[in-house]
Amino acid sequence: MLSILGGSDPLSTSFSLFLVQVIIVVVISRALSILLKRIKQPAVIAEVITGILLGPSVFGHIPNFTSKIFPTKSLDIFNVVVNFGLVLFMFVIGLEIDLKLVKNNMGKAFVVSLSAIVLPFVLGIGVSKIIYDIYPSPAGFGNFLLFVGVALSITAFPVLARILSEFKLFDTRVGSVAISCAAVDDVVAWCLLALVVAIVQAGSGLIALYTILVLIGFIIFMIVLVRPLLVALAKYTQNGPNPDGPPPFILMTVILISMLAAAWFTEVIGVHSIFGAFITGVITPRIRGLNARILERIEDVIVIVLVPLYFTYSGLRTDLSTLNNGTAWGLAILVVAAAAIGKITAASICSKLIMKMTWRESLAVGILMNTKGLVELIVLNVGLDTGVLSTQVFSIFVLMAIINTVSTTPLLWLVYLRHLGTKIKTKKEKGLSIGITVKDPRNAVRMVQIMGSLFEQSTFPVHVRAIFLQEISDRPSSYFFSEYYSMWSSAPARRKSHKKTLANTVKQDDSIPSDFTVSSRIFVTSNTSVDIVDYVKNKSFNMVAVALVFPYKEGSKSEWKSLSEFFSTTDMEQTLLDRSDTGIAIVVRKSANVDMDKIERVLYICNGDEHESAALEVLNTMLSHKTPLEGQEYERKVKTLTLVTSQANLPIKGIDSQLEFTQIVNADPLQAAFEESKRGYDIIIAGSSRSDLQILQSEIIQNSPIPVVVLFSPKNGGTVLPSLQIVVQNNSTCTSVRESIDIDDRKSVSKDNQRKA
Repeated sequence: MLSILGGSDPLSTSFSLFLVQVIIVVVISRALSILLKRIKQPAVIAEVITGILLGPSVFGHIPNFTSKIFPTKSLDIFNVVVNFGLVLFMFVIGLEIDLKLVKNNMGKAFVVSLSAIVLPFVLGIGVSKIIYDIYPSPAGFGNFLLFVGVALSITAFPVLARILSEFKLFDTRVGSVAISCAAVDDVVAWCLLALVVAIVQAGSGLIALYTILVLIGFIIFMIVLVRPLLVALAKYTQNGPNPDGPPPFILMTVILISMLAAAWFTEVIGVHSIFGAFITGVITPRIRGLNARILERIEDVIVIVLVPLYFTYSGLRTDLSTLNNGTAWGLAILVVAAAAIGKITAASICSKLIMKMTWRESLAVGILMNTKGLVELIVLNVGLDTGVLSTQVFSIFVLMAIINTVSTTPLLWLVYLRHLGTKIKTKKEKGLSIGITVKDPRNAVRMVQIMGSLFEQSTFPVHVRAIFLQEISDRPSSYFFSEYYSMWSSAPARRKSHKKTLANTVKQDDSIPSDFTVSSRIFVTSNTSVDIVDYVKNKSFNMVAVALVFPYKEGSKSEWKSLSEFFSTTDMEQTLLDRSDTGIAIVVRKSANVDMDKIERVLYICNGDEHESAALEVLNTMLSHKTPLEGQEYERKVKTLTLVTSQANLPIKGIDSQLEFTQIVNADPLQAAFEESKRGYDIIIAGSSRSDLQILQSEIIQNSPIPVVVLFSPKNGGTVLPSLQIVVQNNSTCTSVRESIDIDDRKSVSKDNQRKA
């Protein structure tokens, strides 16, 4: 082994040179990505620019740069690694394809997507003729035409998804139509490319026919035989104690071997290795979000290292200096215009006529469908490898991919985004309006039950909106689907499923009153902490309820992190407390399986703080009762109320002979309440100031097994409940006392004393 200490050149060996190449590529691509993110450009643009910078177009003009860093002899190992990374990336794309989404949109969205493929392909015929006359292809005009048509028809599905998330468009009609059309476009485009490659590689019509038939047979084999085996193995290996955790080692091994074997087979039959990897990703089981969990295990090395290497490989083959005359630049303008006009025109007109969208919305869909990216680069590199595209034509189409993708964001802002601010603000619901923020629909059901229990006795209508949160990052797995919830929930079929689940909960739960209504909203964003505050303000909620679920083991002490630590990692709740003017309820549950259908025993904590008015409002609502029907006696829902306080003579309303009321006075009410909570209560209710989060760091939060609801009053000092029923006046605060009673000195308040209180 050579050493620089002995005077050897540090770049003298192939492996050391390769490591330097990887470091340079990753550092430049990530730096550019951070910079371009500030102007709302996707990471793919930074990676494409990195490749062009390192290629002959820019850094290649620096003396000895190419010969020293990217010499011709080093490209063999570079090419092998890049193609292996491409196989893995195509497997990832297959994992990201949601066939249910494609199936659910085989109607109108399919027509829009098909038109956005056909028109660019037709325009590609004329464009290919013009280019072919100037830069003839050794593969012949027919093959050249097919590749140009496919290149113009591509829509970059992952890049489009990221743009929708960046501008919070997933729950809009524009976002729903665009993502549905892009999913269909993605599948159709890859099928077209497979056919084109098979025809080009075959060399003759008969061999091309044989290749296509073998490819069809291979796909049937993967669907009919391999997929059921993978499904059976997935079910068998995921029956352990953590079925939603990382995929079992044996399952990962079998799936990856299947992917490599499929890639090898499609390579040797003359199609391309990427198609075998893609098909394996598509047929991988989606049981309990298995595809997303596989993606989480392999995505970092792919996204951080292998994908930038592929773009660099493309950049090394792109030489913009070859476009050195007016004819070449004229062709570049023609290609850019044909791709943009074909996509935008077809998608816009069909969205207007078929989807009955406005012209502004239709144009937004067309602009989004014109997005290019890595998918485009893969098609172009396949064309260059097969000899269909020359270096000059390859460079022209790379330039087209960059321009069309970069222009997506400014065009979208000009046509659509800047006009969103002129929309009329949502009308405030009459009655009590509550927003609940959750990441799992199962938690939404539990939260609806809790809100039903808290406000069952209210005399005004209650409206609950379940806000399903999905925050995405640069990782593909953060914005691609899972079994329970994903951004694809924006699709009408998934959104209808969520609403149906919540509606059935309201209908079947006897504890929830008939005037208790529920709706849902999918909230996909790249910055939940900031965006949720703006959304809450726009919707004018009376209260926002945040669901936090922690694991609990009976008898454990300080084993689970406190809410203060939780805030330090995801600060959505803290941001709501700091910036939102509305009332806030933080609901802490130690198990997702706690039964909240019936709340009879309530433990209430009061410190005598003036900011506890919201908690008193909710408590008084629980203790009140609706007027019974004629001839019927009302039945109290809350049977037992225990008040733990450092004060005395609290103004608790609704106390009568049917309520077992106990008051505990102690100098440390939080500790006293924790000890009291062990006596079998259903829920703990407490109020707190936004500036003093002592209760959120207390032992009762960390170690109490029962749900805790901590309420924060509105910042403006108003009430949480609607003005039609205000049960707590401004002077209804705890009266201070000088003496402290030991924790064991529990006193039951008589009926006379209750009336005096």
